[in-house]
Amino acid sequence: MRSCPTSGRAASPASAAESPSAPVQCPTSGAPPPPPQIWIGIIYNNPAVGACAVPDVGADPAPIQIGKFYLSHLRAGDGTHAGFGTEGDEGLLALWWKCPHLGCTIPWRAGFPFEGVTGWFRCPCHGSTYTKGGIRVFGPAPRPMDTMEITVNSDGSLTVNTGNIKKGGEDNPQRTTSYG
Repeated sequence: MRSCPTSGRAASPASAAESPSAPVQCPTSGAPPPPPQIWIGIIYNNPAVGACAVPDVGADPAPIQIGKFYLSHLRAGDGTHAGFGTEGDEGLLALWWKCPHLGCTIPWRAGFPFEGVTGWFRCPCHGSTYTKGGIRVFGPAPRPMDTMEITVNSDGSLTVNTGNIKKGGEDNPQRTTSYG
């Protein structure tokens, strides 16, 4: 994840409740930052994710609890596997964590090995398996994971439109939003 900004207010659930229209800034002390779900405020029902909650390029996807999505920062060409999916540019992708099969919550399993790669989204209900780009490579799900639109704000924070979920497709990795 990115280093925290040098100014801004410390994140806390209480401060988020006091001012729901402003994104919660990342912590500024020398202590390690708290989990990403604490760095989130709400702007018109769209989660605002602080810049330091954005995962580094190629890192494991970050769960954003309040928005019920994962934030994945793909390298150019990432998010596909063995002919599944269409390669895209480097950027951010917001993936709804609901499985398109029967609606189970899909966890990111960093240590899960599959077809020579370690780290997949893997549905615990029926085994549908997805890349960091949400591309389905195994299981009964009818399509890739669904995505949400991301807007990069001037301060580097993000606003994710959780009210407009786009059905997942083989083009998921091409839906990335440029960042940084």
